[in-house]
Formats: sequence, C-alpha cells, structure tokens
Amino acid sequence: MNQWQGNSQIDRLGSQWTQVQELYQVKGALEGFKGIRKQHQVNEFTVYNSTLQVKGDVLLEKSINTNWLQFHFQLKGISKTTKFESRQSFIALPQCFYLKYVPADYCQLQFKENTDYESFGFRMTPEDFLDSFLPNFEELNQLTQAIEQQQAYSLSGKGIPLTQTLREIILQMKNCGYTGQLRALFMESKMTDLVFAMVQQVQAQHAFANPTIDSKAKVKSAYEFMRHHLDDKLSIKRIAREVGLNEFALKKGFKEVFGTSVIQCLIDLRLDKAYEQMLSTHKSISTIAYETGYSAVGNFSNAFYKKFGFRPSVLRNGGEAFGV
Repeated sequence: MNQWQGNSQIDRLGSQWTQVQELYQVKGALEGFKGIRKQHQVNEFTVYNSTLQVKGDVLLEKSINTNWLQFHFQLKGISKTTKFESRQSFIALPQCFYLKYVPADYCQLQFKENTDYESFGFRMTPEDFLDSFLPNFEELNQLTQAIEQQQAYSLSGKGIPLTQTLREIILQMKNCGYTGQLRALFMESKMTDLVFAMVQQVQAQHAFANPTIDSKAKVKSAYEFMRHHLDDKLSIKRIAREVGLNEFALKKGFKEVFGTSVIQCLIDLRLDKAYEQMLSTHKSISTIAYETGYSAVGNFSNAFYKKFGFRPSVLRNGGEAFGV
C-alpha cells in the first residue's frame, strides 16, 4: 500500500488529492493552515505536487518506512527538513531543485509563519534509478555509494537553481490533460526529460565549479569559432556543439573566462568587424549595419557608440576629431 495515502479523493485524471493533515502529524499554529498533496503513480514513479499556506510556525512529522530517492523541485517558499535517525537537516530554497536519497527514518518538516509553499517532484526506489539512469552519469557516483551504504545523501545542500527548461517541463506535467495510458506515457517521458535536464545542469556546474584547463580551452575555442564564422547564422546550440560543450556549460564558461555572455561576445565581435569594414570598404553604413545584424541603422549607431565612444558616421567621415 502507498505509504502516502490518506482519505484521499480521486480526480478525473486519476490523481489523488489528500489533505496534508492526513499524511503528517501537524504541530504548531493550525489557524489558517491549508495543505493539499496531489500525487499520481506512473509505473515506478510517484509524482507529487504539494501546496501549503500557513500563518504561524508549523511542524509536519512522519515516519518513512522504506528507502526512496526523491527529485524535489521547490517552487515557492522555504522549508527545513530534519531526519532524526541520521541527524541531518537541510533547508530547501524556492526555485531550486534537490536530489535526495532518504533511508527509512522519522522526518520533520518545518515551515515559518506566513509561508506560501509549493513543491513538485517524484519519488522512486533506488534500485529503479540505478538500473535506469545512474550508469550514464559519473557525476552521481557519490549517490551510488550512499545507496550501497544506506546513508542519507543530498546532491547539493544549497540546491541548484531551476533553469527555464526545468520550469517548462514541470509546467507541462502539472497541466497534463491526458488520461489513462496516454497520460502515463506522457508523464514518464517528461520525468525522463527532467532527469536528463537536471543532470545536464549538474554536469555543467561541475565543469566550471573549478574550471579545468580543458573546459577553459573549449570556451576559448568557441570564441575563435565565433570570430571565424561571423557571417554564419550562429546559435548557442551550434556553438556549443562545435566545441563539445552543452549550452549551459558554454554560457557559464563564457562568464567565467571572459566575464560576459556569449551573445555579448558575438555582438562585440561583429562590431569589431563593422569597424574594420568602415575603414577598408566603401559599403554604406546601412549595409554594414544590416550585415552586422541590425535592421535599424539607429540601433547599430547606438551600439557602435557604446562600444567605441563615437558614431560610425564620424569614422566614415575621416574621424578627424578623434585622430582616427
């Protein structure tokens, strides 16, 4: 029997809606307390979406009788979880995700006054995750060891910020309107997307937490690739693929190595080329502006001025006032 079941109601999509008071022992300020947990079983996954509103400090306590692996996405509010047997605590921050392995224990969730809380996530057995995902990701070797030793594990104590990709996948899952087998297939597919998007972000953070010579070299190679392909239709995806990085790692790497974004580097490179064309060709300013990527000459002129300190017309007219 599902350990999270209470006197739940089943909605038209087959999801259980359960009052939080039926799942936990609630202590503290109960006036104004409202809590709902919606969950759905999809093969080996248990998907949940919890909402909570409290006016005063509240504690939720519950015994967990089985070991499980949890992918937790904190959408709103701050919460503190304490595992009594392992004597571990962690604080979950809004718009962050957490990967946790939790052996059987007695847990306590703490919410401070005036909390508007929402979380989304899914749980599965460690065995299912080991078989389905873990062999592909070296970054999660510590998780393997924790599972083997039955020790509590958290991927990042401070949480890892949600990306736009993760938020979009979660929204699609929350708004899923399918029923039956089609719903199960859709949800399972999206959960796989969540796992891979999450691990991809972890890989990128590992790559640049302490930038290696190899990762720095790839970022510099990306810069050179951009410099030699300014006339191409470039995208973050294409640039990343050319140098063997994922998109997140490329963008984070540019911040680490150059102190600016990929897009800003590309703009600067194209403005440098425009500067050279102003001196070495007879092309009109409007033509150069268009080739640089600006449909309006005024926008090109403003960007040129911001970078070089004078308008392109000054350079074309000889630049006597600037000694050009």
